Amino acid sequence: MKMEKLTLRKADQHDLVSLTTLSDQVFSMEADRWMLEGGTDANVQPPGYADQEMMMYMLEHLEVVCLELDGEMVGGAVLTFPARGYVRIDRIFIAVSHQGKGWGKQAMKLLEERYPDCFRWQLETSVRQVPNRYFYQACGYELVFETEDELYFEKKQEMNKPSGQIVDRDLSERELISIKAENVNVTDANLQRFSVSNANLRKSRFQNVNMSDSLLADSTIHNASFWYAGLKNSTFRACDFTNVKLTGCEIEGMEIDGVSVEKMISVFKKENQHALSKEN
Repeated sequence: MKMEKLTLRKADQHDLVSLTTLSDQVFSMEADRWMLEGGTDANVQPPGYADQEMMMYMLEHLEVVCLELDGEMVGGAVLTFPARGYVRIDRIFIAVSHQGKGWGKQAMKLLEERYPDCFRWQLETSVRQVPNRYFYQACGYELVFETEDELYFEKKQEMNKPSGQIVDRDLSERELISIKAENVNVTDANLQRFSVSNANLRKSRFQNVNMSDSLLADSTIHNASFWYAGLKNSTFRACDFTNVKLTGCEIEGMEIDGVSVEKMISVFKKENQHALSKEN
């Protein structure tokens, strides 16, 4: 009898449809199983799990891998690398027909083998998905903390840490003055009420960071990109927005100098349609 072999490879744009379809099937089934009371849970149903545009974004900007069993795609995983030696499993999914057969545990092992220089692995899962708690613990992960909705796991490998890293430190109530911080990488951090003034944040990166109630004033952040960021109730005053582009963003209640952006766009569309009808 031929032994089936699970393999892992980097995904590309040719896998867009297959990965999105499989992701949709798996996470829709998870929702049917664990979300009986309704509501939303970003771990049970990750943002854009059935959306090809979201999958394309992840293929272009994150690390996406395909899990294949004798050449047949049976799963996928999305990873981010917030810092040197750190890897975060953003989502992992195995085809429903192949669950409960040990492939998930083997997939976790293959991921660790693929990225041997990573010494800290992180992931979250929903408290609703009870079997996941025991699955990740069986894979060597430790439950670091939990909330009413979420379980946060880590797995640490014994390795020499890269120089220049500040890890697991409480820097509350500090003042940083006349500091050079080019190419700074901030991840998994609570920067609530973080105040930045007269700073150059060139080539810096903030990922999975809470910056609620923060202030960025007199600072340079040219050529910045904001992907799937929550900016609700934010205020931009006397800012230079030259060549700034907004694509696929929720703009309900957004105003520019007291004028509703939704209304401006509505008027523009009507005038544009009117002009086109005149031309025809």
